[in-house]
Order: sequence, then C-alpha cells, then structure tokens
Amino acid sequence: MTIIPYPQLTLPARFYQLLGSYLHQRAQDIKDSASEMLTLHFRDPDYSAEDGGFHPVEIGLERQGNDWQLSYLTDFAWSGGPFPELEKDIDFCFSDNLLYHSFIGSCHLTQANELLQTYLENFIGYVQSEVFEVELKLH
Repeated sequence: MTIIPYPQLTLPARFYQLLGSYLHQRAQDIKDSASEMLTLHFRDPDYSAEDGGFHPVEIGLERQGNDWQLSYLTDFAWSGGPFPELEKDIDFCFSDNLLYHSFIGSCHLTQANELLQTYLENFIGYVQSEVFEVELKLH
C-alpha cells in the first residue's frame, strides 16, 4: 500500500512519507475496507476565531487498486465577523490540477508550485511539532 506520486509536480518525499505513516498505522482497517476514499483530518484543538491557532487541514486520498492517490488538500480558516464561519482558505485539488485561494481565486496547480512547496514544508513542520490531532476516516 503506497501513495502514488502526483505526476504534475514533484512534491516533497517527506510529505508522502508522512501520509504513508498514517496509512501504515491503520493498514489492516484500510485493507479490510471496500472504501474508495479516505480522509486525513488534522485539527488544532485550540484553534478558534477569537484566539487563532493552526488552521484545520483535510487531505483526501482515492484508492487506485492497492495504492492511494492524492485527491485534495484543503486548509480551512475562520472567516467573516461578527459570526465567523469555517471556510476553505486554500484548496489544492490534485484530481483537477487546480488551486483555489480565498484571496486570488483559482489557477492551474503548476502555476502555484512555489506556494504548494512552501505550504507543504510548513505543514510537515507543524505535524512534526505535534500541533494537530489526526484522524483517518474511510469513506
């Protein structure tokens, strides 16, 4: 059970290793499941509209035989006031090769390579600093 590298851009090997480690922890559940999709949820339990914190992140993977392929990575943030809502801030849609950012709109993912690389390096650092609680859900 491996993660198929995204073909359009070279993503950090540490990112794939990180995702693979979470899949490995639940390997038997994943093998026993007929699920075609899984989602990794990364949550800072202290993140709030009032105090800030680390944005929640979801990473979706789709089954490709015995392997998994990146579908999306979405970063959420509180937006609006006086009644803020949790909304998509950045959405890297690997299945459609698109980036959506709340400030700049959409573009082809290859046009956002530098942003993607920086985002992933920061995300890996946050995960390694153990700021998130992580949950894997099978769909």
